Amino acid sequence: MHLRNAAILFCLFCCVSLNAQILPFHSYTTRDGLPSNTITALYQDSRGFLWIGTNNGLSIYDGASFRNYTAANGLSNNWVTSIAESRTTPGRMWLGTIAGGINRWERGTWTTINIDTSYMADGYVGSVLEDYQGNLWCSSRLGVFVLNDSGLSRLNIAPQREDAVEIALISDSLIWVAMSRHLYVFTRAPNYDREIHLPLGDKGTITTLSQGTDGTVWVGLSDSSLIQIRDTIISVSTKLRSGIPSQIISLPAGQAGTKGLLWVRTYDHIVTLSETEPDIQKPLLYRNEKGIPPAVPLPILIDREDNLWIGGWVNGLHKLADRSFVHVPLGDSDAGAINVHTSADSNGHLWVGSLGGVWEFYRGETEDWNRTFHPLLQGTLNNPFLVDPLHRLWVVSNDWEQLHCYRIAQDAQASSRLFHLQTLDRRVYDPEGSFLGFYIDRRGHVWIATGSGIVVVDFLTKRILSRYPTTPSRPFGHVTAMYHDPEDRMWVGTFNKGLYVIRAQDGHLVRRLTKADGLPGDEIRSIFGDGNGQMWIGTRHSGLALMVKNDFRTLSMRDGLASNAIWAMHEDAQGRLWLQTDVGLVSIDRQNLRPLPLKPELVGEAVNTFGIYKNEFLWCKALSALTIMDFSKESHSMAPPPVHIQSFEAGGELFRHETEIELAHSQNTLTFEYVGISLRNEKGVRYRYRMLGIDTTWSQPNNQRRVTFATVDPGSYTFQVEAISGDGIPSIQPASASFIIIPPFWQRWWFVSLAVAAVSSILWTLYRYRIKKIVEMERLRVRIAGDLHDDVGTNLSSIQVASQIMERQASLSEQDRTQLREIGAIATSTQEMMRDIVWMLNPKNDTLDDFLLKMKEVAARLLQGMRYTFVAPDGRLLDKVSIEFKRNIFLIFKEVLNNIVRHAAATEAVIRVEQEDGIFSLEIKDNGKGFELEKFTAGNGLSNMRRRAAQIGGSIEITSKPGEGTVVTLSVKNHANA
Repeated sequence: MHLRNAAILFCLFCCVSLNAQILPFHSYTTRDGLPSNTITALYQDSRGFLWIGTNNGLSIYDGASFRNYTAANGLSNNWVTSIAESRTTPGRMWLGTIAGGINRWERGTWTTINIDTSYMADGYVGSVLEDYQGNLWCSSRLGVFVLNDSGLSRLNIAPQREDAVEIALISDSLIWVAMSRHLYVFTRAPNYDREIHLPLGDKGTITTLSQGTDGTVWVGLSDSSLIQIRDTIISVSTKLRSGIPSQIISLPAGQAGTKGLLWVRTYDHIVTLSETEPDIQKPLLYRNEKGIPPAVPLPILIDREDNLWIGGWVNGLHKLADRSFVHVPLGDSDAGAINVHTSADSNGHLWVGSLGGVWEFYRGETEDWNRTFHPLLQGTLNNPFLVDPLHRLWVVSNDWEQLHCYRIAQDAQASSRLFHLQTLDRRVYDPEGSFLGFYIDRRGHVWIATGSGIVVVDFLTKRILSRYPTTPSRPFGHVTAMYHDPEDRMWVGTFNKGLYVIRAQDGHLVRRLTKADGLPGDEIRSIFGDGNGQMWIGTRHSGLALMVKNDFRTLSMRDGLASNAIWAMHEDAQGRLWLQTDVGLVSIDRQNLRPLPLKPELVGEAVNTFGIYKNEFLWCKALSALTIMDFSKESHSMAPPPVHIQSFEAGGELFRHETEIELAHSQNTLTFEYVGISLRNEKGVRYRYRMLGIDTTWSQPNNQRRVTFATVDPGSYTFQVEAISGDGIPSIQPASASFIIIPPFWQRWWFVSLAVAAVSSILWTLYRYRIKKIVEMERLRVRIAGDLHDDVGTNLSSIQVASQIMERQASLSEQDRTQLREIGAIATSTQEMMRDIVWMLNPKNDTLDDFLLKMKEVAARLLQGMRYTFVAPDGRLLDKVSIEFKRNIFLIFKEVLNNIVRHAAATEAVIRVEQEDGIFSLEIKDNGKGFELEKFTAGNGLSNMRRRAAQIGGSIEITSKPGEGTVVTLSVKNHANA
């Protein structure tokens, strides 16, 4: 049986295929929207857009989508050879084609520049470049020509047949032209200033030309040489150790954290070297694509965010955003394993479980990751294992019953050797339990978690040191995480019973922490103590908790965390806490407990295990590969993303937003589409916007690239949008669109002015009409009052005199005299009433002062023979009062005085009138016999007084008791029924 196992292990060791490490390139092909997978030219314009030339048209990439242009959209030819932007008119683009001459793009329109065939055979243009004076330099098979407002001019150099011509602008005035075996310098066309003689040999040629830093020029030669020219003198000459240079890109010192780097593409791979020390060359691990012809130089580009773009011949465009990452495939034998464990030793070697043993990964002298397979009889593909600080490898056996320990004999830059030291059998320490996990503390003691608790075992003697819990009736349950802190306390996380803190020395339970104590959940999955002595607890469903003294600060998906499942934690020197979650590795800022931008290379795939080695690198194991992040090579793009408004739609109609727009009032449903260009992490770009004129506050950031405003009121507005890159860098300035929604004609100033004038005219006419009617009414009142006084008064006086004369006749009986006296009394009473009516009708008596004089007159007439007091406000009261006001109050007043005279048997009365804040108050008080209100019937006139008071919006209150007199109080506004 042992021989059979050994044979299997030998076969595995010999037959495993070792795949080379790869960089995390992201590829774009026709499936993503490119018009072709053959990339012929690359350029990033001043607005941040990436222009991609192919053999089947042009594509403009904004990080969200590809906009493609072909001959059907205005190109003269689909094969694009070169791309350049105007230096005098940013936004104007020049394209060279293989058989269609020159194309110009400006404001969304393509124009073909017609060139005489004597300058350009078969319409071929190899390269285009515009200088700072607006001259367009172009190369063709017939030479180099310059196009400007004055027309065409040819340079006084003639290429040999099939010469490759390259043009480079080195400064504001110097143009360099490389032509097979010749290098020329121009200050203006057509005559060159000088020719630079290069050490080409008999068959050597120039393969590429590029601008360096500080006005230098780099030239690639066919013998793999790189030459630097400063002030037309060769200053540096070095040779590439692999390949012939086909393209050179120079990054100035300080750009994207570089120090004068050269990127050189050969026909096989890419090499980076320092401009100051070009002999120090580092090949970039990029495997050439299958099918690329060896003699075709394909384009490369470093964009403003330090992304490396490589054009392919058959499989599209490739981007390397972060060169700190490398992926190492683990081989077909590990495919499908979801719980493969990984650990790191003190020398930075990584140990990865595999079928039949473990892989050891280590860096050699070239910093490439090498690996060696160590066969073990105890399979480790899905079994827990770890490497402790004492250079020992611990592995759980296949039956999950035994724990094997190996000593690692290490070599820093070579593979290690394993020597078996010890075996611990779980059944010896807990026969009834099951193996759940293990932990090695700082003393080297082994903590074995079983179903009934934890057993602590001395490694050398295999003796049990202690058991937890000490009381079997209170088990921990399923132990999921353990951590030994600097204060010699063991933190034990459980499946669903919270967290236990144990004193490791004597097993004393310090405390138990659960959700009731502030933990976000009781399902503990990870525990970590950081360099500041703070304890972090990860849960299965409730996120992360930081223990601060006796309280907890929590972080979950509600706060922006990518997942609430925290399986493991480690910290780095930059103050980041890295979390293993269901969506991959994420990080947070330990100081402010805030999630940091995601790294695309670490998310999207489940991670089994991860760790950090001495703040040098981070490693994690995913399903199919080991990913390593070198902190020393980590780059953070500080380039603010430019943001552009792509379309502005109002009422279903598209508008240009470059200038202020006037919109009709019916075009008040507005839609804006925008894009922020950050090509490092396109999916991480977020946006926030605001509409000045409605609100000045920014919206919450989101990844939506379209917003609609419905039913916007007329007015002046400015829409602003800002982009935030995946690294959290906002745009320098927002993109904006200003517009005015013109109000409908009925809301415009001229219409409002006319309407106000018209309404004012109508109101003035109505006012004049009302005044006229009032005057007519006053005249009528005066005429009626005069008629009543003259006619009715005269007749009543005649009746009164006639009745008195007839009463003196001796022949009349006593009964007749009595009737005549009654007729005279009625006439006298009617005459007095008529006088009162005439007084009320007369407009000269409409002031409150006139009304009080009338009340005093009536009181003097009705209260003859009785002592009374009339109290009125000082000064004249000139408030106007209506006829209804005078009539109702006057009748109430007379009714009260008549009741005092006829029924109260009073000897004294007090009349008090007050006027305050437009309220007229009348109080009449007597010392008569009084009465009981509840027994008083409605037929005595009280209901009439209440009705009259209600008619003018007033209130009346009567207070009386037998033997205590009566008080009547009336209150009403002066203008009532005016």
